[in-house]
Amino acid sequence: MKMQHAKRRSAGFSLVELMVALVVGLLLLAGVLQILLGNRESFEAQRGIADVQEQGRLVTFFMENVVAHAGHRVNLIADDDFLFSAEDTDDGFTLARGAVVTGLENDANGNDAVHVRFESDGNFSNCEGDPIGTPTDPEIGNFSLSVDDAGELRCNDVPLTEQDSVARFSVRYGLDTDEDNVVDAYVDLPSAAQQTDVRSLRLQLLLRSRKNVLPSGAAREYEFADNDPPFTTPDNDRRVYQFVDQTVALRNLLP
Repeated sequence: MKMQHAKRRSAGFSLVELMVALVVGLLLLAGVLQILLGNRESFEAQRGIADVQEQGRLVTFFMENVVAHAGHRVNLIADDDFLFSAEDTDDGFTLARGAVVTGLENDANGNDAVHVRFESDGNFSNCEGDPIGTPTDPEIGNFSLSVDDAGELRCNDVPLTEQDSVARFSVRYGLDTDEDNVVDAYVDLPSAAQQTDVRSLRLQLLLRSRKNVLPSGAAREYEFADNDPPFTTPDNDRRVYQFVDQTVALRNLLP
């Protein structure tokens, strides 16, 4: 009799009990996996947002400093017409005599480009970080901001952003037409006669993450200045976007 009780106590689970335990375990595992996947999606989205925001801060700082170089002179009383001669640059910009800023409008991808020039005696560096000119031999330097076919914002030939991270780059030029040091109007692109009237630039840049990181896609529309058509994202686009809009005065041309 005691042996029979011992056998009953040592018996294992029945098949039904094992199947129930297996189903419960699978349900719990599915729940844990769902939580992990949700956390991973949230982490990827937060990282994508942080990357685009950081890139936006760096690009904003860089563009502002690039534009601020425009018209700098080693000798503050130097004649701009003599110092900055008429020029056709290798990358397609045409500058009138005395002009320190010009641009190109709407390339094949709808992006603008801007070119500024300045004089340096070694106190400014080029896009690669090398000094321009020396105290005894000042030189005319230049910066060109443009977007290449790979979607990179470039300073001359040096990339400032990752590939496919720029959706659109737009530039507007503020003109002082009556010489009162106040911008009277913004134009898409200054004519040769208007280039010497430019006193500020409005730079608009739409950045985006390289990968789809948001949980779901939705069409979004970003408005640009003046007559530029808005930029609309596809319905299934799950990338993060950040719109940069800054106006920079050409302080070297102001009294």
